[in-house]
Amino acid sequence: MNRKELFVFKDVESATAKQQQLSLLVREESPLGFRPRLLCGLDAAYKEDWGVGVAAVWDLQESSLVEVGHAMKLVSVDYMPGLLAFREGPLVVAAVEKLRSSPDMFLVDGHGRAHPRRFGLACHVGLALDMPTVGVAKSNLYGGVRKGEVVDSDGITLGRVLESGRNRPLFVSVGHKVNLADAFDVVRGSLVEGYPAPLRTAHLEALRLRRNLQS
Repeated sequence: MNRKELFVFKDVESATAKQQQLSLLVREESPLGFRPRLLCGLDAAYKEDWGVGVAAVWDLQESSLVEVGHAMKLVSVDYMPGLLAFREGPLVVAAVEKLRSSPDMFLVDGHGRAHPRRFGLACHVGLALDMPTVGVAKSNLYGGVRKGEVVDSDGITLGRVLESGRNRPLFVSVGHKVNLADAFDVVRGSLVEGYPAPLRTAHLEALRLRRNLQS
C-alpha cells in the first residue's frame, strides 16, 4: 500500500476496517543501537476548508531548531474522533516531504497504539514514512490509566503517562518502529519547559501559517 492509499477516506465503516487491518503492520521494536538525534515534530492547523501541516526538525544534542517545512492543502475530510489520520495525515506527511534534512524520529501530536483499533494518527504516519514514530497527546483517548500506564480492558499496556511538570500530563504511545520504553525516553528528553520542543515549534508555526490560509 502506497502513502496516498493509507489516507484515502470513503466512509466510516471502511476507514475503521482499514485501521484494524493496518494495525497488524505496526512494529513495536526500536532499530539496533537506536540513538535518535534529529527529532521532527508534526502538527497541523485549519481554517475552514484549508489546512496547513508543519514539520519542525529539532537537534536533540544541540537543543536547537534545524529547519521547518510546511504544506497547505484543501481538506475534504471532517474531524471524527478516532479517524483524525484521514484528515491530518496527508498534511503532515506532505510537510515532511518538504524537508532537506533526514530526521531520525517523528513526534506526532496525537495517539499511536493508544487507540480503539490500536492504529491512531502516529501509526498512520509511521507506516507512511516507514520511520520510528511516536504519538504524544495532551489527553487520553482510549483505555484507563493505571500506575502511570494507559491500559486496555484486558490490562494490556497501550502507552505511558509522562508527568512533564505541566498542569496536565502527556500521553505517549508507539506509532511505528520503536518500543514504548525508547519512545517515552526520547519524548522526555525533548522536553523544554514541560513540552516536547519539536512539537511546540510545529504547533506555533502551524498557528502562524493558518493566518495566511485562504478563506
